[in-house]
Amino acid sequence: MNFMQPSIWVNTTNPCDSTYFDIINCQNDGGTLTVTKITLNVNPVHTVETDFTIFKNLTSFYTYKVNPIRDVLDSIMSWKNLKILYIGNQYNTINPNIVFPEAIFIQNLTTLNIINYGVGYTLPNTLPLNSKLETFWAPVTYYSGFPANIGALSNLNHLILFIANIRVGSDYKDFNFPSLESLQSLTNVKEIDIDFEDYDSNNNNNQLWSFPKSIENITSLEIYYQSGNGFTSDSIPNFSKLKRGFQISINDYCDFLNSNCTSKPCILLPENSKLETYGCSLNLNNIDYSKLSSFIYQFGGLPQQLPNFTTNGLLQVFDVTESSITGTIPQVYCDIPLDGLRLGGNDLVGDVPSCFTCVGQDSASSLLDNNFSNFDSDTQASSCPSFSISSNYNHIAKTDGSSKITITGTDFGWKYFIMPLLILYHSEPQLNITIPNKEITLSIPMGTGINKQYIASFGYEFRNEVVFNYSYEAPFLRGYSFINNTVDNVLEFVINGDGFNFISGNNITFNGNVYNGTIATESSNGGGGSGIIGFSSENEANPISSLSIGDQFTLSINVDGQQSNTITFEYFTLLSLNRPTQILNSEGSINSEVILSGFFGTNDTSKVKVEINGNDCSISSVSISTIVLSSYPKMNTAGNFQITVNVGGYLLSSTILYIDNSTPKPTPTPTPTTTTTTTTTTTTTTTTTTTTTTTTTTTTTSNDGDGSNPSLSFKLSISLSLNILFISLILFI
Repeated sequence: MNFMQPSIWVNTTNPCDSTYFDIINCQNDGGTLTVTKITLNVNPVHTVETDFTIFKNLTSFYTYKVNPIRDVLDSIMSWKNLKILYIGNQYNTINPNIVFPEAIFIQNLTTLNIINYGVGYTLPNTLPLNSKLETFWAPVTYYSGFPANIGALSNLNHLILFIANIRVGSDYKDFNFPSLESLQSLTNVKEIDIDFEDYDSNNNNNQLWSFPKSIENITSLEIYYQSGNGFTSDSIPNFSKLKRGFQISINDYCDFLNSNCTSKPCILLPENSKLETYGCSLNLNNIDYSKLSSFIYQFGGLPQQLPNFTTNGLLQVFDVTESSITGTIPQVYCDIPLDGLRLGGNDLVGDVPSCFTCVGQDSASSLLDNNFSNFDSDTQASSCPSFSISSNYNHIAKTDGSSKITITGTDFGWKYFIMPLLILYHSEPQLNITIPNKEITLSIPMGTGINKQYIASFGYEFRNEVVFNYSYEAPFLRGYSFINNTVDNVLEFVINGDGFNFISGNNITFNGNVYNGTIATESSNGGGGSGIIGFSSENEANPISSLSIGDQFTLSINVDGQQSNTITFEYFTLLSLNRPTQILNSEGSINSEVILSGFFGTNDTSKVKVEINGNDCSISSVSISTIVLSSYPKMNTAGNFQITVNVGGYLLSSTILYIDNSTPKPTPTPTPTTTTTTTTTTTTTTTTTTTTTTTTTTTTTSNDGDGSNPSLSFKLSISLSLNILFISLILFI
């Protein structure tokens, strides 16, 4: 075999010898050596005469400044296992009229990189369907063309284009920018890099195009990188439809951001985006920082002052290193993480805000070099008289672990410290500085009880100790319901409310007697509080089993010494709420009744309460199968909201749709449910028939309002025939 070792021709029968490891990579499979990678790199350019088809198991082929291009293209069909093909620095070596064959795009390649070009370099006009290629890097010229259907690369992840757009030489001809519209239908395109050719300092020799709007609509795109001068824009770039966390990086020239921008914002971005520019000239006052997690503007060429904006805790990096920035530092820069703030290499003057002098040299790397009057490389931390953390915050936490207590302060710094002993306990709160020097969030874990404390230290060398006080909410009962126990295939009676114990059992007082309750679990009934508890199997008997429909019973619970409200409920078992079909107006009632259908077990309005999203509705009438609302609350937005019906303490819930500023649709005629068929005579035969009907209703009743459930039995010793007889008697009252 003939190949080159840097500038030296070698003839060998053992290319896997370690002497040639920088050219040949081999795989040892049980003593059999197989060439899997070839790297041809010499200077100056050489021509290689080798039959590359012999390398049947080649997986990677790299070539730099050599002239094997025709041989490579002819050999490609022999390389069935080739994954990476890298052709670089071919300015003067590609023979005229060499076209990259479609064969390259139907192989198993995952990476195809073509670096630089010659006049004869050409790409196919169209591509075959390909689900293998993930990275495609190619120069684009007038002569190369570009595939019209780049979207045929269905698994494309990373597209890199080098655009040769300097109008120099007699061979240059203007050309159309490649169409990328077919990429909009792909789901795996994560990154697009567009590198324009090095441009003349006067920008007179570059061919320019309008920024392609198709890039803004590639919804899978996560990173866009652009270098050099090639785009203008007739509108503000709009990437707002892309994924949260989108990153855009512009190097050397930002005309497409500036050409039509005279006010904020100069670019529309999704939430949590990163905007990076290098060597550009942007008006920093025209950037919307509310959507940014990172803003980098290095080596900017436009003299200006720092923008003054409002932070929301999202911006983690603000870097304007060496960008001709003048003036003073606004207070808002205390709200940016210190390790992400870089203002050095500018002409800032005046006094720095007190948050920086409070920590002295800890902030030097963020601020210097500049020309401040009260801060330099020798400044020591002050006593920080402006330090404060407010004690005026919500001190009551929910027992289910969902509470986040927000606490405000001033100049408390960017870091905190807690005693190592405390963080060993999983039940300790979690502290987070959401906005430095301004806002802290304390996440409270599951728990119970009152007068809890959490201690943390802040400021320079953590000199300031702060005690945070909180208590867990007292238990509060809201009602009861039945849930599906899929293990035992039964309906279980549960109590709905807040402030229950989610760590250990709850004590339930039922009609004056104390029973063991279960550990609380999360409630799926939006109007029934945060948790549910039932009677523990440790009790000798379930007290609910002694109740008949219509019986009243009194409940309360005690959680870690805190007593709940005591409330009397009325017992029902077969109630249901059909999913409402009527559409409501977000402005509230507009001379239109709302009719809810289901089986409500009573016609006594005083026993029924209806809420939407926690707000009371007015009830005009109640029957066994309908509830008529005379008014309902307004909502700030359209959407589906929780509706809860409370019948004597029995909670039923579903969702109801609100729309914006439209007249509600006409009230539909309610479809009677099977539960209303219990109005029959009370003979023995009829009672048997009614029992059968009611049992059928039980199998189709659901507390989530969808009207369907698998076959279930009650986990209660109740005579269904007696209960239905009682309901039948109610209907005749």
